[in-house]
Formats: sequence, structure tokens, C-alpha cells
Amino acid sequence: MKRIIILLLTLFIISDILHGQKDTIANKTTKNSNRLYYGFSANYKTNFINVNNLNNRLKLFNYPELPYAMNSFGGRFYLHTEPDKMFVVLELDELMLNKENANNKIKFNNYISSVNWAYKILDKRRWFLYPILGVGFTQLNFKIIDKNNTSNTFNQSISNLNGMNEIYTNQKKNIWNLNVGTNLDWLISERIKNEYYIGLEAGYRIQLTKIKWQTNNNNLSDAPNVNFSGLYIGVHLTFL
Repeated sequence: MKRIIILLLTLFIISDILHGQKDTIANKTTKNSNRLYYGFSANYKTNFINVNNLNNRLKLFNYPELPYAMNSFGGRFYLHTEPDKMFVVLELDELMLNKENANNKIKFNNYISSVNWAYKILDKRRWFLYPILGVGFTQLNFKIIDKNNTSNTFNQSISNLNGMNEIYTNQKKNIWNLNVGTNLDWLISERIKNEYYIGLEAGYRIQLTKIKWQTNNNNLSDAPNVNFSGLYIGVHLTFL
């Protein structure tokens, strides 16, 4: 989550600098009737992920199960040239979830990044509608912690690490996804240099490659599958 917040702050600073140059860019491109726009947004989504196989394995060993719907927080960066209706959207989201029972805790952490092409099909008054098509990849970390394994000293902690096990996807083979969705934005404020939008989005993410689990750089051949193919819905606040 901290990295996502840092990313959003960085995008805000970059966007503010670029907007300070917007008039200069516009003057240089007036002859060609082109005008460059940069912007960013903060996103909040609910992702529907098929974790049935993983939950069956967790239930077998009395671990807490994961929900079907998981929330994520992230940001977007927009690059748009008017009067073109097509523009580029770069996106990074982080999904973090903690589940626990009396004996164990599970930390589920997932990064989803994508490059999307958007096309504006509705530009009427203050409303904008644009579908998107993109490709991206996912990295997943899955950590199991034994809550009963308590240590009072540092030496005890490092001498007994059996209470925590981290399982993650193969870092060299990302989980590739295809992203298809649509966005509806409403212009809530317009100033001399800046525009502010609030929007809704919905789409479907299609997993293109299989998950390969590892722990301590060792492949796990009997690991259950997690299917990231599924719906997502969300809201975003955009600054252009």
C-alpha cells in the first residue's frame, strides 16, 4: 500500500509539472490541431477472483479461507492527444488482504499492472464514455503465519522460523492477463488548466497464463490454481 501511495504522489507531482507546461505545448501544436493532455487518477476496485481450489486446500489444513471478492487500490496515468479519440492508460493496482482464525493468519498480496488503449465513444456535455482494451501481468505473494509461535527475544525469533511460510508466484514468469472494460466519467470541476472527473468502471480480466508457485526459489508442483479471470468494478477520481 505504501508503494501505491508513493506512486500516486509521484504521478500527482509529474502531472502538476506537465500541466504547468500545458499552454506551451498547446501553442506549439496549434498548427497541427493537436494538443497533449496528461493526467492521473486514484482507483478503488472490487475484484472477483476464483480462489475455490486454494480455499479447498486451506480448509483441508484448517487455515482461514479467502473471499471471492477482494478490494484493491491503485493509480492510473493518462496520455491523450486531442482531437484523437484514442488514448493510452497505464495502471497499477495493489490488492492486500489479511485473514485469520484462532491459530493462523494469511496475508494475500497481489500486484496488477497493465497497459490499456481507450477509445472515447461518448463526449456529451459533462459525460464521457470510453471502453478499454489492455494487457498486463500479475504477481502474487501468499504468506501463512502461525499465531501460536510467539517469541520473546530476537534470538528466539530467528532460531525458529517454522511459524511463517511465504509462497509466491514465479517472479520470472508473470501471470499475464487480458483486460476488457468500460468507463463512464463525469466532469465535476473545470478550471483554467485543470479538469476533475469522477468515474465508474466495470470490466472483465482474462488470465492468459497459468500460475506457477514457488517457495524459497523451489517450484511447487502440487500447488492449487488461482484463477484471476473474472469481473471487476470500481470508482476513480481523475485529474487532467
